[in-house]
Amino acid sequence: MGLQTKFNLVIVGTLTAGFVAASLFSYQIVVSNFRAEAVDEAKTKAGIIMASAMVVRHYTAMEIEPLLASSMKRRFLPQTVPAYSATKMIQSMRETYPMYIYKEATLNPTNPFHRATDREADIIEKFRHFPETKELIGQRETSDGLILYFSSPIKVTGSTCLDCHHTPQTAPPALVALVAEYGAANGLRLEAG
Repeated sequence: MGLQTKFNLVIVGTLTAGFVAASLFSYQIVVSNFRAEAVDEAKTKAGIIMASAMVVRHYTAMEIEPLLASSMKRRFLPQTVPAYSATKMIQSMRETYPMYIYKEATLNPTNPFHRATDREADIIEKFRHFPETKELIGQRETSDGLILYFSSPIKVTGSTCLDCHHTPQTAPPALVALVAEYGAANGLRLEAG
């Protein structure tokens, strides 16, 4: 093999190695940018969905609950509960956005559907330890793959919440009867305070 052939092989090898390195580097940049754009888009949509749920909660508390308050003395109507309305609305939205899930996870829910999983309980504890936190956004690996979560705290800001979530003695009898079906004192404090 002549010197020119050896030189050409070195040049071709160097160019090939450079092309492969540039291709891998470019691929990583494109994938990284794509992921960042996908996460930003998911955050935007999740923010809109969360804001929609908060609007439905407020509407239910201000408009629906007062209309049905007298009926609540005879039987419990879940439609008066802001969390119920928000959850139902998001379930309807899932027909359009099936990858988005909404859950008002709590450690001691009235309805067992809202009982926090271990991972959700971790987020709740972060909100408890850092009460100034308005939202937590992050990613978790699950059996279905990587998920993005968008969480905000649920805070009791008015006395109307305590009408149902204080003690079994002060909660509406129709609610206490329903909660008894779920298990003793779900969502209710066993002692005042």
